[in-house]
Amino acid sequence: MRKQTPENVPSVKEYLAAFQKIESKMTEKQKQMLIEHYNSDCHVTTATDLAISVEFNSHGAANMQYGILGSMVSEALGLGKLGVITLVLMIPPNNYSTKEWLWVMRENVAKALEQLGWVKKTSHLFYPNGKVGPDLDEKTEE
Repeated sequence: MRKQTPENVPSVKEYLAAFQKIESKMTEKQKQMLIEHYNSDCHVTTATDLAISVEFNSHGAANMQYGILGSMVSEALGLGKLGVITLVLMIPPNNYSTKEWLWVMRENVAKALEQLGWVKKTSHLFYPNGKVGPDLDEKTEE
């Protein structure tokens, strides 16, 4: 049976309550995975990147642990065991830019993590404060 994403995405308040409800059941690495995912550019990551960041031996371990965490959250929300889709939107791999599924953290998950104080609020945009063009304060050689 295929797991279905709920029609209505849980609110920030609902995610906040769910995380508070399961916090004592989460492993340190599961919590670290949420934080590392949040801190990824645009809140986008892969199982391999999360595995490396929390020192798992393989992407399979990260996939399993994030799925367990997602199911804990979805159960706390009263949605049953939905797995990782509770936390992320998933973009399938293509043969050109990535060979892995991309996990995009749901906006309401990111906002709940900020409100919990588990993460420091950051932009979800790529390099939002980066320079465009040459630095005007530097003199260029002609």
